[in-house]
Amino acid sequence: MREIEVKLYETPESEIFNYIYEERKKDLEKREPIKEIGGLLFGKIEERGKKVCLHIYKAVYCGKGSSGEVELNPEKMIEAIKRYSNFRVLGWWHTHPGYGLFLSEKDIRTQKSWQSLNPYAVAMVIDSLVVMGLSNQREVYSFFRLDGDEVKEVNVV
Repeated sequence: MREIEVKLYETPESEIFNYIYEERKKDLEKREPIKEIGGLLFGKIEERGKKVCLHIYKAVYCGKGSSGEVELNPEKMIEAIKRYSNFRVLGWWHTHPGYGLFLSEKDIRTQKSWQSLNPYAVAMVIDSLVVMGLSNQREVYSFFRLDGDEVKEVNVV
């Protein structure tokens, strides 16, 4: 298997952080707990010998769930894919509000589906409490993919 790296540009990072703040504001107005949110990652693939670099240029919000899982809206996903057809879908992102940076069993099943469509696909997990300054943890996000049944963290360059 080729080594995969991710280059996350400033725009998608700030887009995700803005989605987190916007959705948290809505939750506060409704006096609801923080919910998981998620979406798609768009960009280009650069193959460099034994390495593959995923250049992520765009992050799009596609759904919200409960405090323990996220549901991406198929209509929003299709709309985003059409809108950003000049890029490839490189994977998906979602938040874990205060739960840490890992793939849950459901996340692993979801990632298997993404990698069946694109063998280079990644999952980005963001701790939304860290983004909002509500946690002492230092790591804000991590990227993951599967190597067989093993979850591996992807290097960010």
